[in-house]
Amino acid sequence: MKETPHDFFLTHPNDRYAGTIARPTVIEFDAAGEFNGQGQIASTWPEYILGRARDLLRRPHVIGYTARTDRYGRTRLVGHPAEVDLYALARFVDDPRVTADAVTSEFVTAHYGAAARPFVARAFRNAFDIVTSSLYTLGTNVANHSRLDYDGYSSSYARHVSGKWIEPPVAHVRHGVNRDLHYWRDVVDRIAPPSAKEPNGAQWGEVPWVRDSGWIHSGERMDEGTLRMVLTEKRWGVARARESLRSIEDGRKVIRPGDYADLHALFERTLLTARLHEAVASAYYGYRVWTRGEAYRTPFVTRSIGDGLHDVVEVSALMRAYPSPPPKGQWEWAKDADQAMKYHEWITTGWPKYGGMAFLAANPPKKQVPVHPADPP
Repeated sequence: MKETPHDFFLTHPNDRYAGTIARPTVIEFDAAGEFNGQGQIASTWPEYILGRARDLLRRPHVIGYTARTDRYGRTRLVGHPAEVDLYALARFVDDPRVTADAVTSEFVTAHYGAAARPFVARAFRNAFDIVTSSLYTLGTNVANHSRLDYDGYSSSYARHVSGKWIEPPVAHVRHGVNRDLHYWRDVVDRIAPPSAKEPNGAQWGEVPWVRDSGWIHSGERMDEGTLRMVLTEKRWGVARARESLRSIEDGRKVIRPGDYADLHALFERTLLTARLHEAVASAYYGYRVWTRGEAYRTPFVTRSIGDGLHDVVEVSALMRAYPSPPPKGQWEWAKDADQAMKYHEWITTGWPKYGGMAFLAANPPKKQVPVHPADPP
């Protein structure tokens, strides 16, 4: 049985039924990050792995575990920094009291040397927060099998929502937002495109109580308050990604050259990914607010769209020209740049889906104004 009740999302609860069936049960873990980067960006989170294991591997009838170690192609984790997640499972079997810090310290020392440990371990520790504030938005995954796909992938707004298995369906969103948000009323109803909320959509039959409760409304519900929270989270993730890359750079003198090149590339790709998600979120969600009419076209909304469009062009160019793209799996990292530029085109030429209104920035982008979480929408 899988570690989660549905698929492998970092915000899903543990599968409540695992270990309740009186048959020998093997728990399947996803160390390969199907929806969480597929090893092409940093996914070094032994604390997350151990948190699942401490519950699931101690349940009745559970006799062991298996773990996914790649997501197609050449994305294998063995010999990759994310192998630390596999090591965490093995160490837990040896010693259920082992800590995430101990796992990281042992793994990094063995693979990169004692002198490199402070720098590499510090970079590793940010990975969970970076991914859950970049590929996730306000507690729910918005990446289609890790691919940037905010508008076209309706599963992000119904089938994959972690709130389906949490009662009450409330997430405490950190990442600079620091507030409780109702998965459906405060998040999905706002960030989901209207097309994903059609009452007759196939996936809404899987969660009939959500509509029955009046938590989802037809039409556009994205607003400035939600946009502020989204951008607070995205920028927080970018800051953590910069910290990790800086930590690797700080350790350059004590990290072996080959290891340094690999680690630097991994965390540089992670930073570019976080920056691209920030840029697209700023332009896309801002544009959706802007299309609601003049009353919604505040200076903050307008500036967010302009800044986002500018950054989409800049970061997409960096990703397209990146000299060492990662091994291809189901997700091809560099192709997110192409997807981001599609959003740029749709927004600036007039997206038919949103009334054909074209946004053209009146002024060159400037430094973003500070974002402060607004009151809950």
